[in-house]
Amino acid sequence: MARKNDLAFTARQKVLIIGEHQSTLNLNMPLRSAIYYGRTIERMIPPRDIYRINKIPLPTPEFYVFYNGIRPQPAERILKLSDSYLEKSLVPMLELQVKMININPSANHPILSKCRPLYEYSAFIQQIHNYILLGNTRDESISMAMEYCIKQGIMVDFIQLYGTEVRNMIFTEFNLEDALEVRGEEKFEEGIARVNSLIQKLIQDGRQEEIERVVSDKAYQNMLFEEYGI
Repeated sequence: MARKNDLAFTARQKVLIIGEHQSTLNLNMPLRSAIYYGRTIERMIPPRDIYRINKIPLPTPEFYVFYNGIRPQPAERILKLSDSYLEKSLVPMLELQVKMININPSANHPILSKCRPLYEYSAFIQQIHNYILLGNTRDESISMAMEYCIKQGIMVDFIQLYGTEVRNMIFTEFNLEDALEVRGEEKFEEGIARVNSLIQKLIQDGRQEEIERVVSDKAYQNMLFEEYGI
């Protein structure tokens, strides 16, 4: 919410890795990554160096999103900044690609077999979802998943050391997702109510020919919202 990326680090000072974790599908990750990259480079390069004539050596950037939401997604997917451009071109002058990796156990991405901590985290989150589907409350499901993982040898040291923090973090994250989803639903309902109110105004004023345009033309719709004070 504070527009901070989850992780940024260099490998051998040659590669800059910028990573994000997402439990909801977000197609704006290339845009967010572009913002994170600019901020990160600003911190890596002394301000005066950008005025040098000789090229400044830069670590090669790579961008990743680790996804474990409930919406089905392929094991791997490339998100492009250019997909958001209003004017398309074969070779955009600015491009940024983000590799989205599905770390859900069901996706069976090879990275889970190569990175044990990531696999264990993925299994832990999946177990929470499983308990919720069985009808348990969210708080109960988190506690039950933690107990299950300890018995199965999953994230044992981490859970035992940071048990309370883990529970609070997961519970807060899930609640934030719900809050954003509910707010989105409210915005949608508010929008429908405004459009219905506008159409009623047009009907009352006998402006029948404009009703169809309201539905298809967002700019015209906004203009009429201002005209009627809706």
